Amino acid sequence: MQYTKRIDQALKLATQLHHGQVRKDAMRTPYIMHPVAVMCILSHYTSDEDILIAALLHDVLEDVKLPYAEKELLIAESFGARVLDIVRGVTEEKDPMSGLDEKIGWKERKLKYLAHLETSPEESMLVSIADKIHNLLSMEDGIADEGDAFWCRFNAPEGKLWFYDEAVRVVEKRIHDPMVQELRDRLEAVRSMLGN
Repeated sequence: MQYTKRIDQALKLATQLHHGQVRKDAMRTPYIMHPVAVMCILSHYTSDEDILIAALLHDVLEDVKLPYAEKELLIAESFGARVLDIVRGVTEEKDPMSGLDEKIGWKERKLKYLAHLETSPEESMLVSIADKIHNLLSMEDGIADEGDAFWCRFNAPEGKLWFYDEAVRVVEKRIHDPMVQELRDRLEAVRSMLGN
């Protein structure tokens, strides 16, 4: 991967927008580590600058507490329509400003996300795969460090493996890339740690 001015700008923007947010781990890792990790995973499979920038911004629409239209405009004006389309394609139907997400329910949101992913651009699917690889790597670490206590911080721990199984099914239909095998391997590693 070549570190470009646009990637630097995207990293600065993502760091600013995710300021104060933390991951669901015992160390309360600054959230920005996740988009950076997703970009690093993707950089092993593509050098497409727009995809790498979208990786850095992939959670902005669903997790940053700003008006949705303002976030879309910020991404489009800063990095172009293609980056915004990639981010939209990997974005769960969720608005942190509305407070309605809890009323919809975790499984319903995930089913909508999976249906959305089935028709998303291929570039979005690549970002989604890298996102899930990193989340599964984080789960491996959490389970190794904390055992069952790791799951206490999640809304629907019993559905996590179901969701990742379904995500693998969706991406396998459309993507023939070595990254899909990495996703499968990470999922199996988590499953074996849980004895499933």
